[in-house]
Parts: sequence; C-alpha cells; structure tokens
Amino acid sequence: NEISATKYTTSATIEYTENGNNFDFKKIYFTGPDNVTVTTTFTPHSLRNTNGLLPETASKEIGCLDFEYLYYAGLLGKGTTHLVKSLSSENPSDPTKNYTLNFIYDNNSVKNNTTLCTYQTPSGTPVSVNYTY
Repeated sequence: NEISATKYTTSATIEYTENGNNFDFKKIYFTGPDNVTVTTTFTPHSLRNTNGLLPETASKEIGCLDFEYLYYAGLLGKGTTHLVKSLSSENPSDPTKNYTLNFIYDNNSVKNNTTLCTYQTPSGTPVSVNYTY
C-alpha cells in the first residue's frame, strides 16, 4: 500500500518598526505554495495593543492560521505594541488581489481593553469583531 501526501510549503519574513521599546509590524513578505511572494504593509494605530491582539485577516502571513489559540496562550510570541490602523496587501502576480483595509476600534475606557474592531472587506462587506475577556 502506498501512502500519498500533499506537501504544502510556505515561508514568511516579518519586518518590525522599532521605537524605543515599541515594536510594531512594518511588513510581512509571505510566500505561499504557488511561490508568489505577497507583501503586506502595516500602519500602526496610536492605540496601544494592551490585549496582544493579532491583526485581523493576517493570521496566515504571521504563521498563526488555525494556531491562534497557541498565540493567545503565549506560545507563539507576543503582539505588536500598537493596534494596526491599516494594512495593504500587494500581490505582484495578480494586481486584482491587491487591497487595503482600514480598522476602527472601540475600547472599554475603564479596563482599557479593546472590545470591538470593524472594517470592510475588499469587496465592501462590513465586518465586526467583538472581543471578550
């Protein structure tokens, strides 16, 4: 009996901006199994990422797709210093897949927890993510 398996190889390089003890995502160069390198560029928000949240829609590029629970358990590093204000994705092999997302947050003013993130998908569909702690 032969066993068949599909090999799925990806890689990524993450660049950070550093300002004193603040580290924020700057760019991620993600190469998928199709050997196309997609560049995701991040703009940090002025709001601090006090809850260590991952940027919405970027789990695959960061290497946490389907492993988010390990990230939040502290086993896969820590979050950026600031929440992500916007991200842009550039696909050199198919410019129709390029997009920019802008994120809006709501914080609990008493505990300074981020409780809500809203944005629109590239197709214009509104998304609302609620965080509970």
